[in-house]
Amino acid sequence: MKTFSSLTPNISFKQSLASLISIFLPEFCLKPLQKQNTKQLAKILNLKSSQVALTHQARSAIFMALKTSQQAHPNAKQVLLAGYTCRVLINPILKLGLEPVFIDLQSSNLNMDLESLSKHCSKNTLAVIVQNTFGTQDPLDKIHKLVRQNNPKAKIITDLAHCLPTAGELDLLQKHSDFAVLSFANNKTLGVGPLAALLNFSKLKLVILPKSPKLPILKALLKNFSMPIFMSVYNLAKLGKLALAVFAKLRLYPKINTQAEKSLDYQKVNFYDASCKLALVFKLALNGYTQKTSRMAAVFSIYQANLAKSLQYKQNFFTAPLFFPVKTRSPKKLYKKLAKQAFQLNLDWSMQPLVPVHKNIPETYQINQLTNSQTHSENILCLPINNTVSYKDAVEIAKLINRYEK
Repeated sequence: MKTFSSLTPNISFKQSLASLISIFLPEFCLKPLQKQNTKQLAKILNLKSSQVALTHQARSAIFMALKTSQQAHPNAKQVLLAGYTCRVLINPILKLGLEPVFIDLQSSNLNMDLESLSKHCSKNTLAVIVQNTFGTQDPLDKIHKLVRQNNPKAKIITDLAHCLPTAGELDLLQKHSDFAVLSFANNKTLGVGPLAALLNFSKLKLVILPKSPKLPILKALLKNFSMPIFMSVYNLAKLGKLALAVFAKLRLYPKINTQAEKSLDYQKVNFYDASCKLALVFKLALNGYTQKTSRMAAVFSIYQANLAKSLQYKQNFFTAPLFFPVKTRSPKKLYKKLAKQAFQLNLDWSMQPLVPVHKNIPETYQINQLTNSQTHSENILCLPINNTVSYKDAVEIAKLINRYEK
């Protein structure tokens, strides 16, 4: 196996070992380090420590931002977000008794359609979530101007789960948004575990979330430690593949999305503060923040330089995006062809229903109204940019795709 999909833990050997140690360390030993991490992250991003709040997964950060906004403006009920989105964003909205309003993407790229956004933004809008899908940059300055014209009280939440911004990029973002969300899931650019950060650019006081449960954290640490080992022997008499299957069968690894989250059973979905059990792993990740952004940017640039222009999206990306989205006639077919050459990808963002049909989704939502979002979903394949992808692999993947797509 040459390279693994974008769901693979993007952690170093030191982080893997630190995960094992952290399983046995008591929380009181790690609490001081958690505070240090908050200060270090704030320093990296040129922010005050008081502007940074660590949470259990990015969905909890979204919940915190929305609940904080809701307390300030209790009469507003709608949250605007991209039609091509991660469904876990919907649960925090429903949990707070709010209404999701889906905005179609532009036909030529993955940005929200500004005309559609302007049409739906009103006095009833509590917040607009700007997703920056796959690390692409939505025109936040234009969105900010549009939202402020339609509703000065509406909050703008910049979702940065698919990228790792530099301090310079974040400096520009905070001028046009009220909150920003970073994700440090173990497969993200700065891989740690079920950890995220909410960056508060507003003058609002953030709400406090309950303490995170222990079991999912312990499972996440076990995954950080064991999965890189299994990956290294993946094809050795199929030992790694078998071990991964056994661990999954025994439910020793945490699920990326629970069944309640997938089915939008929001009453069973809860949102938590960050666990200090991840502090040691996070500390090591933060020490490599600059190196991570540089490496991810290099892999992205290799794809960009070697893939045919017709396969690429014409838009700007953040310095260190999580994926490289490719336009293809058949994502499933291309996925299988790359797998035959030992390049293991995933189809999580391809050929999926944009939003599941559910009684909690407003009747005003119709899939046929989001034609551009649907088209993108049916014709996209995301190339991994994690630490299993060497520069040589990236060149070879690009060449294979060019050959297949002729």
